[in-house]
Amino acid sequence: MFHYIHSGKGIYNSGKGIYKCRNKTWHLKAGDMFLMIPQERIYYEADQNDPWEYSWIGLKGLKAEETIGRSTILEDLVVHLPENSRIPGIFSRLQTGRMTDNSDLLYNSCTWDMVYQLSQKVPANKNAKDLSAADYVELILTYVEQHFEESISVQEIADHLSLDRSYVHRIFKKKMDMSVKEYILPLRLANACSYLIYTDLSINDIARSVGYDDVLYFSKLFRKKKGLSPSNYREIRQKEYQHLQAPDSIQDPELSEAGSSKSQRTEKSAESSEATKQS
Repeated sequence: MFHYIHSGKGIYNSGKGIYKCRNKTWHLKAGDMFLMIPQERIYYEADQNDPWEYSWIGLKGLKAEETIGRSTILEDLVVHLPENSRIPGIFSRLQTGRMTDNSDLLYNSCTWDMVYQLSQKVPANKNAKDLSAADYVELILTYVEQHFEESISVQEIADHLSLDRSYVHRIFKKKMDMSVKEYILPLRLANACSYLIYTDLSINDIARSVGYDDVLYFSKLFRKKKGLSPSNYREIRQKEYQHLQAPDSIQDPELSEAGSSKSQRTEKSAESSEATKQS
């Protein structure tokens, strides 16, 4: 349960306006947020002369701890939010939306927004001593597989993990025997093939859908890797696909490369190290 203090304070050495947990004591005031975790003994009491006015919101579920762990509040239990924080406004939205239609959707929306704001303002501190290079490669793989259809870069991945760009390139190359760019390319092309065969999307839309804003660059790259232009590839493979839908036809194993709009890790990466996993 997250508690945000809108007003009021704790007076130092007064014994009031305090929050106690894990053998620590905090004197809290407006702008502070404190976390209560199930099964942990806590004690809190507002100052009698200037009591808190606070709001609270609860989060539970299988991934609650993992999600909250993206910010420092899971370990620190208390954070002081900056004046420009959006979190006070989130609690205001909760109040105005009470007893209205679809209030459950509002509650969920506000909760996730609050957790997101915390993860941005006070992100969990992860450094090299906490995670191994193999751990980071796993995080890179996960991020790539979730975002390869966007115009992502190694720098963006490095920023997301709070790592140096050259370090990201070096550990990925060493573990996967290829660069991040080389890993992304077959994922994008496999999905492009799927769109070409199973949808009527334009080449422009397909290019953007797999992370290429420049359709001419996409077409040139596609032709280089597949030996056909995207339009010729579509024409040939759609005919083959339609033929396979006929009664008593046998599945063509070559079509499996584009059998899903979601990617799987390449054979090379799957064989290269123990750090790989299924998409």
